Amino acid sequence: MKNILLVLLVAGLCQEAWGQSHFFGSRVARYSPGVGNALFADATKSLGGPTGGGYSNGSTDVVTLGVQGELVLGFTGGQYLADGPGKDLIVFENAFGAASARFAELVRVGVSTNGTDFAFFPCWCGITQPVESYQPIDSSKVSGFAGVGAVFANTSGSGNGIDPYNPSVAGGDAFDLSGLASNPLVLSGKVQLSNIRYVLMKDVLGDGSELDSSGNKIYDPTGNMDPPYNNAMSADIDAISIVNGQTAIAGDVNGDGTVTFRDYIVLESNFGKSNMDWWSGDLNGDGVVNFKDYVVLEANFGKSAGVPEPSLLAAVLAAFAALRRKKQR
Repeated sequence: MKNILLVLLVAGLCQEAWGQSHFFGSRVARYSPGVGNALFADATKSLGGPTGGGYSNGSTDVVTLGVQGELVLGFTGGQYLADGPGKDLIVFENAFGAASARFAELVRVGVSTNGTDFAFFPCWCGITQPVESYQPIDSSKVSGFAGVGAVFANTSGSGNGIDPYNPSVAGGDAFDLSGLASNPLVLSGKVQLSNIRYVLMKDVLGDGSELDSSGNKIYDPTGNMDPPYNNAMSADIDAISIVNGQTAIAGDVNGDGTVTFRDYIVLESNFGKSNMDWWSGDLNGDGVVNFKDYVVLEANFGKSAGVPEPSLLAAVLAAFAALRRKKQR
C-alpha cells in the first residue's frame, strides 16, 4: 500500500513539473480589419485578460474586427494550446444583454499549428430572418460562434474575483479542441490539436451570404454596408484565455518535444530576421533571431518534454531509496 501511495505521490509531483498551465493571448500575429473598425483599431487591446461588464455592459477595452475582418493571436515564451479535459479555449467578445435579447456579433473561430492552416470550429445558426442594425438576437439560436456569451470575468485593476480560466463562470464563449478531431486539416496532420500556436477570430457578414456548417444562412446585426459604412456592425475582441495550455522547453522551436539539431536549422533559416516569434527562433523574446537565441538553445540541447526537473528527479529517487532501505531493515 505504501508503495502505491509513493508512486501516486511521484506521479503527482511529475504532473506538477510538466503539467498544464493557464495564460492569455500575448502576441498579435496578424490583424486584417474590415470596414467599420475605426473606433477601436488597436489590436493590442485584445492581449491580456478580459474586462467584462456582465449582462449589462460590453467592454470598450477591445479591438474591432471590422466586417469580415480577422485577428490572429499567438503566445510568447513557447506557450501553446493543447487538447485537454473539457473546454480548452475561451474567446471573450463584448456581447451583453439577456439570453433572449443578446447584443451579439458572430465570430468564427479557428486554430492553427503553423499559422497558415486554420481548422474552424463547427457552427450553427438557427436565425432565419435578417437582423437590423443594433438589434439583439436570441442566443439560443446560435452555437459554435464567439461573440455570443456575455463576459463576467474582469481582470483590470484588482479584478472582480471571477476566474477568467473557468468556462463555467468566466462568460464568453468556450471551445473544446476535441470537436475538431474529424476536421480534414487535423486528420492530415497540418493542424495538431496537441500543439496549437495560433487562434484566429473572423467577423461574420451576417446578411445571409455566409453559411454555417450545416448550410444554413447566417444572420446577425452586421448593419448597413453602404459607404461610408457608418452602421457597419462588427465584432469586438476583448481577450482569449487558454484553459489547457503547455509550455515548450526553451530551444524546442519546432515543437517536437526535444531540443535537437532540427531546432538549430529553424534558427539558422531565420537568423537576423526581426518581428519573429518563438516558433521562428526568437527564444529570448527580443523580436530578433540572433546569437543570444543560439545560447538559449545550446543550454538545453538534448532535453525532452516529460522529464522532471533535476531537483524533482533527485527527490523522487531519494524517496525510492529510503523506501528500499526501510524494507531491507
